[in-house]
Amino acid sequence: MNRRIFVLFLFLVSCVVITIVSFKMLDKSSIKEQEENEEGTAFVPHEGYVLLEHDAFTSGFDRSSSNALNGRYKDGIASFRINKVKKYSQLKIFPENYHPLKSYHKKIYDRITPGEDWVSSVVYYIANPYLLVIFSNAGCVNPINLLCSYFDLFYEDGVIKETHKGQDANEWFKNVFDKSLDYPGKIWVVMVNAVDAGFPYGYVDIDKSKNVRRSPKPSNITNKVHRPGYFYHVGKYSRNNLSPNDPDAWITLKEKNVDTEVYVKLWRKEPDSPSQKPDIVYILKIQMEMDPY
Repeated sequence: MNRRIFVLFLFLVSCVVITIVSFKMLDKSSIKEQEENEEGTAFVPHEGYVLLEHDAFTSGFDRSSSNALNGRYKDGIASFRINKVKKYSQLKIFPENYHPLKSYHKKIYDRITPGEDWVSSVVYYIANPYLLVIFSNAGCVNPINLLCSYFDLFYEDGVIKETHKGQDANEWFKNVFDKSLDYPGKIWVVMVNAVDAGFPYGYVDIDKSKNVRRSPKPSNITNKVHRPGYFYHVGKYSRNNLSPNDPDAWITLKEKNVDTEVYVKLWRKEPDSPSQKPDIVYILKIQMEMDPY
């Protein structure tokens, strides 16, 4: 009798364990399926060349214009963003049914406080969705592009390239080395637009970059594939801002005033290794001399 009870007990325990394991596997499967349906769909790069424009005006950063998002509610902010995305919809970088308050995009926009003012420089991120990567001084959200706005920007066959030349390049380096009091020579690779477009995995390829030092930190974006988790919310300065600070996405330049390239690989699904072919590439190029005419 005791033996029967013991066998029955073992059977029940086995059933419970199997049930728990099955639920865990199902939960992981559901999460994986969600990621594949949202951020992991296959991306086929648009073939061809498209000249891109960037919008520095609506941020009001230079104080010559009003901030485009101050006082707006979420629907108005969403409409503003959707219109910006539609401008180059032929590239199919953003989902066809893109809406910042739906699907995985809402992770970025849900915490916005409606009707509140914005940190002016942060509006630049929302106004320029096709700048999949925006560079700022380390520890600071102000895009360097707001201070060095005369640059070339184009898309070609799965690559977006941003090029600063001549005097604009000189100003770029002054901002990174001379005006950055806390972290001179360090820049932040801000991927919020890449994440919003469905490319949440990024890696700075040192071998394809120029004048970029590999970080000694194993978790840095120059050493491993990085997945940030950005969101807008009322934070510092009591205005809608961008968070969190992300030191693992900071990179260090070796020298000032030399030709520089930052080669950023982006993926929809987590790659097996950083050497895997990217879905799309973002290149920042700082060219000290102007092209000859």
